[in-house]
Amino acid sequence: MDHSNRPTKENKKDITQRLIDIIRNLSEERKKALLKELEDEEEQKGIELRKHERRPCKITAMYTSGDSFGEEYVRDISIGGVFIETTETFEIGQKLSMAIPFTNEERYIKVQGKVVRITSSGIGVEFEKSLKQTG
Repeated sequence: MDHSNRPTKENKKDITQRLIDIIRNLSEERKKALLKELEDEEEQKGIELRKHERRPCKITAMYTSGDSFGEEYVRDISIGGVFIETTETFEIGQKLSMAIPFTNEERYIKVQGKVVRITSSGIGVEFEKSLKQTG
């Protein structure tokens, strides 16, 4: 078996450094385009790895996390999680308590989750218990 193309630790450092050097020399416009392209690729990979089908939506959900709270748009939802459009700063693994409107905005589903993905447009949150289990 030929392992000559397999990256070593040294090669990985060289590759990373070369990428950093190339990116540093790009215009801000090209950096933004490259970032969007990479995020789109990551998002597509995330879609392929999802356990549950997501449904597009445009509802407002309330959340709390530690001392912070907010109200943001949910871009899509599944029984296992949501994508929340936000410019707020979050960390992977950060816990959230959410209140998501159910059909009419008079009833809310309360659910706990954690941040599993961060992009420039928002965060992916995985529910601790799927909506199927909470309902």
